[in-house]
Amino acid sequence: MADMNQLKRAVVELENGVQWVKALTEVGELKEETREQFQQLIEAAEQLQRQQEQAQLSAKISSEENRQQQNTVLSSLGDNLAQLQTASSRQFDERSEYLERLQTIEKSMLTAETENTDKLLEKQRELSNSSAEQIIASMSQQLKENSEQLNSQLIAYSEQLENTSRKLRRRIALNRWLTLGYAVIIVAILVLFKFFNLTKNKHLVILIIFLNFFLNLNSKGVPIGAWRYHLP
Repeated sequence: MADMNQLKRAVVELENGVQWVKALTEVGELKEETREQFQQLIEAAEQLQRQQEQAQLSAKISSEENRQQQNTVLSSLGDNLAQLQTASSRQFDERSEYLERLQTIEKSMLTAETENTDKLLEKQRELSNSSAEQIIASMSQQLKENSEQLNSQLIAYSEQLENTSRKLRRRIALNRWLTLGYAVIIVAILVLFKFFNLTKNKHLVILIIFLNFFLNLNSKGVPIGAWRYHLP
């Protein structure tokens, strides 16, 4: 744009100079060499003028082409905008339809969920009632079995205790008689030793052997003094 303005300015200056040269030539005040130089300037000015005209023409053509391109772009933009509006309206319609379908599906799901919840609650009530009855029946059966088992164990323990008490009574009675026998034997031995005046060491050894024998019997489960046991 700056080059075009400079060209216009140069053309105007040359035109002014050419007019001045023409005026001087007509008057006859220019020399031949100066006239030739000014003739060259005139030709250069004409050439510049032609270039200016060509530049203006090309600028006009280019501006026309630019205008046509702008119109083409604007028309394409308009078409694209119309297509976008059509697509957006179509998408809006599809979205509205999709939302309606979603609302319908949601309502059906809520209805089905409510029905399923009611059915599940009813089934749970039935199961709870039946399970409670089954639990009570199983617990009563288990308690009955446990009571029977405990009764049988108590009977077995009572029988075992009675047998043990019977054996213990017999053993205590036997221990009483054995203790009494031990005492009689020891007294008889002492009387014999006193009567026969057996006070030597060998007789004492015999007495210790007898006492050791009785004490061994005592260590095997026949305690002396068992008569102190008392049974009800």
